[in-house]
Amino acid sequence: MSNSPSPERRPPGLREDELIAIIVVFLSLGGIFFWALGQGRDGLTLAGLFNTAPVSPPSPSPTATLGTTGNTTPSPPVSPGQPTPLPAGTIGGRNGSTIDTPAQSLSVAPASPRPTVTAAPNPETNVVPVPVPIPNQQTSPAPTPTTEITSPTPTTQPTSPLAIRPPIDFQDVPDTFWAKPYIATLSTLGIVSGLPDGTFQPNRSVTRTEFAVQLEKAFQAAERRSSRQFSDVTSEYWGNVAIDKAVKTGFMSGYPNGTFRPTGDVSRVEVLSSLVYGLDLPAPENPEAILQVYQDKDAIPNWARTKIAAATQAGLVTSHPNVNRLNPNQAATRADVASMLYQALVRTGKQTAVPSQYTVTPR
Repeated sequence: MSNSPSPERRPPGLREDELIAIIVVFLSLGGIFFWALGQGRDGLTLAGLFNTAPVSPPSPSPTATLGTTGNTTPSPPVSPGQPTPLPAGTIGGRNGSTIDTPAQSLSVAPASPRPTVTAAPNPETNVVPVPVPIPNQQTSPAPTPTTEITSPTPTTQPTSPLAIRPPIDFQDVPDTFWAKPYIATLSTLGIVSGLPDGTFQPNRSVTRTEFAVQLEKAFQAAERRSSRQFSDVTSEYWGNVAIDKAVKTGFMSGYPNGTFRPTGDVSRVEVLSSLVYGLDLPAPENPEAILQVYQDKDAIPNWARTKIAAATQAGLVTSHPNVNRLNPNQAATRADVASMLYQALVRTGKQTAVPSQYTVTPR
């Protein structure tokens, strides 16, 4: 029996799989090596790729002081958990072996945080101000504007309370009527007016309310007394406003029993007394001497004697048909009231006197 030859034994050495593994490792390391060289500008270290040991946060590096340019490319900070770098110039190999690398080909720098860049301050320069001479210039003071002060122009109050209008030609007031001038003028001022039928009825009596209305139209007097309530004048009465105005301006007043008697006829003595009150005419020194002009002087009431004397002295009294008789207690006619109102306007300077034989002149 012959012995079969024993299988051929390979000499001891590396196996094919081991050789292939070594080649793969070197190729991988070479690729990593060249990749690390390309990333060197960004501060990535090759040694840090294989060290997995945890590191504590690095302390900040000293502040770099730059020159005049002040520009630098800082390395990115290494966050905690990156691998700890190996010594420079070594690359980790298999089984803990190291591979030397040329110093000029690989530069391994330790990981460091981004440095704080502070520009060097420029040295302070002491600036010494140099006075610059200013040429002499002759300056003239600016003229001060002057404002011409003008005194305000005084305003002139109108001489009549109402606008002048054409006189009303009443059919029952002919040109020969003794009170025609007075009635015509007062109609132009709106103080008197006619009746709806176009007549004036100059001989008709005048009520106290109608007289108050004419006073309100004729005079723009200031109020000097307080208002007064009368038992026979309600707030709805048509002449309430005119009566209140006549009372507050001092032209009229009521009776002692608290009434006004708005529908009662106004007497001649009441018309003259109210004008004296409203115009505030002064009392004469000797009233009784003035009253001697009237033949019926004894008929003048005692309360009105001084007032009638003042009215006579001021030229307010007209009496038709007998200038020497006053007829003080007689109801005043529309013609009487018109003539006496006109004379009162003459007294205040708002109208010119009309020559008339029926105007009473004191002796």
